[in-house]
Amino acid sequence: MDSKKVIEEFKLDNWLDSAKAYVTNATKLKSLVECAKDFIKKKGLASVKGQMSLLLSYIKDVAVGKYKDYNVLQLTLIVAGVVYVVTPIDLIPDFVPVAGWADDVAVIAYVFKTAHDELVKYSEWQAKQSVEDGPNVVSGLEKKSGTDLNA
Repeated sequence: MDSKKVIEEFKLDNWLDSAKAYVTNATKLKSLVECAKDFIKKKGLASVKGQMSLLLSYIKDVAVGKYKDYNVLQLTLIVAGVVYVVTPIDLIPDFVPVAGWADDVAVIAYVFKTAHDELVKYSEWQAKQSVEDGPNVVSGLEKKSGTDLNA
């Protein structure tokens, strides 16, 4: 299945509705982040590891109340993408060799591209926080995540 078809199915399915239940519940957001951390290590998601790391950092900072200048619609899209990845039965179940992760990669790439401006704003905030918090904090989230947000 090609990535365009995967994205269309993602947009038409109930993933955004599912995400709304998380967006209004900080405990569920934190739980989602913890669950998704294991998925970053999966070999099939290696090509979007940096993007996933940034998305999870964003969700976590919103959930704990550190990042307050977020767009709720973009947060909902980001959460929907992560929920899609951690759900074992999605468009192509993860137990299907190779193809099972291809749909997850396509969804994360789509979410990352669609939420680009929001993630740039978040990364700039994150960098500012790092400077304000002192030299012991890792700065440059885009370097840590392995992504270039301005590409």
